Amino acid sequence: MENLLYILGQAFGILAMVLGFISFQRKTQLGIIVFQCGTGFAFAAHYLLLGATTAVVLNLLSAFICICLGIRNKMNSTSNITTIICISLIVISGILSWDNIFSLFLILGLVVVNLSLSFTNPQHTRFAVFIKCPLCLTYNIAVGSIGGIIFECASLISAIIGIVKNKKK
Repeated sequence: MENLLYILGQAFGILAMVLGFISFQRKTQLGIIVFQCGTGFAFAAHYLLLGATTAVVLNLLSAFICICLGIRNKMNSTSNITTIICISLIVISGILSWDNIFSLFLILGLVVVNLSLSFTNPQHTRFAVFIKCPLCLTYNIAVGSIGGIIFECASLISAIIGIVKNKKK
């Protein structure tokens, strides 16, 4: 049974990886946010099955934040108060669900990605991945998340492709 849960957990990690890769290929900020929301839910299931408490809590919170940012963008609002509240929630939730020192890497990585999702320029969001990925990659190596490791590497590649593909002429 334990092996089955591990395999199922890694499968959710692969699903999250695919959704995350697709997200950075979206042309609009809202498109990125929608796929990042799905990525957060899939990773929450992945980490739940791996027993990584901090990652479960922070990925569920990140999915919720993506929904809030999507609504904010639909309303054409650029209020920074939403971003400040979201980042505060990540830090507080990360501290309350602390597993070990590697939790800090995940907290910082998710602060960066959520800050970048509040940007109005999708290119800036893609560039923020160069800060977020090494932080989250360190966490994923520590907890043995195959999907998470591949995801962070794929996110870097996807962000590079998105930056080049969407570069202003």
